[in-house]
Amino acid sequence: MSKYKRIFIKNIYYMLSYAFTTLKQSIYEDIEKEPFDNIHNLFAAILAKGIGLQLKQGLYREYINCVEDLTVVRGKIDMPGTIRNRLQARLAVTCDYDELSENTLLNQILKSTALLLLRQKDVDEKYKAELKKKKCSIFLK
Repeated sequence: MSKYKRIFIKNIYYMLSYAFTTLKQSIYEDIEKEPFDNIHNLFAAILAKGIGLQLKQGLYREYINCVEDLTVVRGKIDMPGTIRNRLQARLAVTCDYDELSENTLLNQILKSTALLLLRQKDVDEKYKAELKKKKCSIFLK
């Protein structure tokens, strides 16, 4: 089994786990009434609804550690990096800080699964359109 096939299956698993925990909410009632010709359409419909709900509540965020050369101090000063900058005659301070980010594993899984579904030939255009609407909001970040 190729690396990409395992990643795709893992993404589908995470998406279904995510959907299972939220399917009890009332926004999914119209999905259960709708007939689906294939599994990709069902995935796309569930994911579009889930991303829409997540966007209303706010995307999951967590702190990510960053180490960067900056012209102003932010967080802690990393002395070995700053000394290296001085030896190279660069006017930068190496800083180590935490930044609250939406670029988390959970959001990356949602994004990659949505992109995979958008590339699927089996997904109807109406479900692709729903995903594309959500994609504009979630993927510009």
